[in-house]
Amino acid sequence: MCGNKQGLHAIQVHVQTDGHLESALNVLVNVSGVLVKLNSKNMESLEVDGVIKNMPYHLGPTALAFSLGLHTYIYTDVGFEFSLSTDDIVTIRLSSRYANAVCGLCGNFNSDPADDLTANGAEERLSHEHFGKAWRSGQNPWCVDGCLGGSCPTCSTERLAHFSDPEVCGKILDVNGPFRHCHGQVNPSIFYKRCISDLCLHGGLQPALCHSLAVYTSVCLSHRATVYAWRSPGFCDSPCLSSSSYNMSSASVHLCLGLQNNTLEMPLNTGENCLCEAGLVHSGSQCISAENCGCFHQGEYLQAGQEVSTCEKICRCNAGGHMTCRNTFCGNDEECKLLRGVRGCYPKPKLARCSVDGSQYTTFDGRAFEFHGSCNYTLVQTCALKKLDVEPVFIAAKQNHSKGRQISLQVNKMYFEISAAFPGNILVNGVYENLPFSQSNFNVHQKNGWITVKTPQSVELISDLKNHILVKIPDIYHQTTCGLCGNYNDNPSDDLQLPDGSVTSEPEVFGPSWKLLDNKTSCSDVCDGTCQRCQSPMPEYTSDLYCGLLTHPKGPFASCQHLVCPQKFYSLCMKNLCISQGQHWALCDALWDYEAACKEAGVTVDLWTNTTSCGESLTAQLNVSNDEVL
Repeated sequence: MCGNKQGLHAIQVHVQTDGHLESALNVLVNVSGVLVKLNSKNMESLEVDGVIKNMPYHLGPTALAFSLGLHTYIYTDVGFEFSLSTDDIVTIRLSSRYANAVCGLCGNFNSDPADDLTANGAEERLSHEHFGKAWRSGQNPWCVDGCLGGSCPTCSTERLAHFSDPEVCGKILDVNGPFRHCHGQVNPSIFYKRCISDLCLHGGLQPALCHSLAVYTSVCLSHRATVYAWRSPGFCDSPCLSSSSYNMSSASVHLCLGLQNNTLEMPLNTGENCLCEAGLVHSGSQCISAENCGCFHQGEYLQAGQEVSTCEKICRCNAGGHMTCRNTFCGNDEECKLLRGVRGCYPKPKLARCSVDGSQYTTFDGRAFEFHGSCNYTLVQTCALKKLDVEPVFIAAKQNHSKGRQISLQVNKMYFEISAAFPGNILVNGVYENLPFSQSNFNVHQKNGWITVKTPQSVELISDLKNHILVKIPDIYHQTTCGLCGNYNDNPSDDLQLPDGSVTSEPEVFGPSWKLLDNKTSCSDVCDGTCQRCQSPMPEYTSDLYCGLLTHPKGPFASCQHLVCPQKFYSLCMKNLCISQGQHWALCDALWDYEAACKEAGVTVDLWTNTTSCGESLTAQLNVSNDEVL
């Protein structure tokens, strides 16, 4: 629809194809805010707001979607009717109420065909090619306008003569052929020319001919012209089930619609279909006796014996149209989510973790090493994408002892940058946004000084923008990563892999190999003066009043030491206290870090905050639920 004509229900129809004969046509239909996705090769189900539903399906009190084998229909009482055929033919019927209220490839519906090839409110008449491009919608990187390579194939005179034969495209013009009673109502010449053009384009393949004949059939039937049978065994067969038969009649169609009246009156000449034999009714894609009809459950038709489940209930359709439901729930290792159009309980994804704690790095496979570089380095990069459903990920981090960390993350076409230089904000595709931030299933929030970025692919980045970074990725990224976080192949021995694929055992070689060029600031790949000074432990920080509290066998963390080794946290505590010249926050930060790791392992440590005068945790955001798997 275009404009805001009063009293009309909003309607949108978008079509998408890759131009290949055997590929399906995908169609998006928006009916009064309900988004329906259909596929020309699937006549049994559709997607409603992302969820797969059986047909018939009530899209609302005024709309019904159903299939008759060769067509899927959407009927409404608001003046909009739609059909999609297995031959990739889309038909739209509008009542006169939509006159002068629509736009797109179907024209403006103003009873004047002379101005149909216009766009964007302009009066200029466009060429067919430019008109089509003007109504392109969405961003598909593989999509092209016109033929691949920029030029369409041409056919020899001999080939064109063959395509004109009465057994090929000439069937459309044949005065004694199956379309003879349509010629007076629908001029066949344009369809004949399109048929020859399509056969030339597709190398004379029979599916191109079948499609051209089906298109002319559809238009003829829409004008209530008689079309005689032209399909035959071996030539454009109709895939009807044994209990139904190919039909082009305008007989009433009987649908199972639950406990209500089972008769649905179809308009005249709706097109080619598979209709049930006498005495049977349509139950989804099957033909059955009326007493065996199934149920309607929350708008969706279920055949007798069919079950549908959510995360809370499992419901079964019984013969006679009665539903019985029982309660259910997701297990401890499951989560409720929508996956490929079906909502239900699915195993929680296994997560791998890479952490950066000061100069201590731990890869996804658990390899620990020390690296003191202060430049900008690649932490995670997808280097070997072997799975089509994995989105490319790039994470880089830069350390500055005085200004804090700067971290960038890129997933697909979304680019984020977080930095201690702009607290409370995040840079999104070059624009500063306030926190919390949410867009396209990306969520960023800040709590207790920690920033968390979550992506639709379940990649999670957590940092205090000072000493700590935690990256969590699901196992769909297994064997696809590279960078300072390693290659995630469950083998820690080859984690120090250089960009050229070779493996080193020396962190001082591995770290700089993943450095990113940055001419704006000075940095170093080695330990600077402060770092050198703090390489050796300072005795006063080893006592139980400081970092020794982490390793004390009878201290508040004793119950955790057998599950979470405190040595990494102890070393970081010693180093940060030295670098900060004994500032109290550095001690508290290390203690809170270890408690967070203990909680993650399922251990509650003894109270320690009173004896250390450490306030509320600044690292609580590192806490994750105990049921996540390392």
